[in-house]
Amino acid sequence: MAFTDDINWAASIHTISGLVTTGDVTLTGEWADASPTTGEQSGTAGAGTTTTSCVKPGGADDWTADEMRGWFLRITGGGGAPAIRPILDNDTTTITVHAITGMDNTSEFEISIHDTDYDLTNITISDNTARIIIENCIIAKLTANRCNRVLIRNCKIDTSDSDGSLDFDDCKVVTVQECYFENSASATAERCNDVSLINLCLEDAWLNCVACNKVTADINAETCDATALHLEQCLTCFIGVEANGNTDSPCHFEGCNYLEPYSVGFIGTNAGSDYAIEIEKGGHYDLTAGTMTGNVNDLYIEANAFSWANLGSYKNIIVKGVIALTTA
Repeated sequence: MAFTDDINWAASIHTISGLVTTGDVTLTGEWADASPTTGEQSGTAGAGTTTTSCVKPGGADDWTADEMRGWFLRITGGGGAPAIRPILDNDTTTITVHAITGMDNTSEFEISIHDTDYDLTNITISDNTARIIIENCIIAKLTANRCNRVLIRNCKIDTSDSDGSLDFDDCKVVTVQECYFENSASATAERCNDVSLINLCLEDAWLNCVACNKVTADINAETCDATALHLEQCLTCFIGVEANGNTDSPCHFEGCNYLEPYSVGFIGTNAGSDYAIEIEKGGHYDLTAGTMTGNVNDLYIEANAFSWANLGSYKNIIVKGVIALTTA
């Protein structure tokens, strides 16, 4: 069931409540062409393209470096199609994204931004058994309560709302994937059963999960002035964070039962943050192969500072109920 043509996108408030259909209910926005200062907006990827790097077409002008973070790379044909990823970075010849399986020099690409006609200023979804899918939109604020399944994908989350941009409470399955967060945007999940935060790009933004049974995260965080990923009293966590240039500890884990690395693990450099990872109030944390750094030290466990070298030497650190270890 698609509502895309049936809703007033210009309305200030939208509500989806009480739908009991077994199918999906989908709201789909539209794309607009981005306008690179130099180089091609679309074409066929060049030689040297990999699953995470799209090289400019052969013979094309160079792109302008560091211009595209927050735009989206869309693979519309060839290897890896169809696929959409937020752009993490670009230099004059290459666009970097989370991995797209099969992307290669046959991939046909477009560099896109969201059509501003598809802007959800304030949407509430509650008490739905149907899966609610919102895709290709700009979202300022979304509240989801007691829903069976919610999927947010290929969206731009952009607001400075102090109550949070995406707020999920008591939902069964929550998936936020291939989205870009900016301007103090955030996502909070409380008392949800299964939360997936996959292929997300954060720019001055943060994510919070509290009392969730399972959390899976794969995020890229830059220039965040608050903790990029905060997990509190979650049962099982699979976490990958690449964090660079953040001014607060990129990761804060509090009272989580079990956590292990996922995807890239814990990497990046944060000279403006005292620590890379803070852990407190008990739990079991496998930090194998972590290298993420802070300015004062790397790990801050129950008010004690440690380096990755310490962890590698000791193999495990036990402080006040916190077990931090490496199996390397």
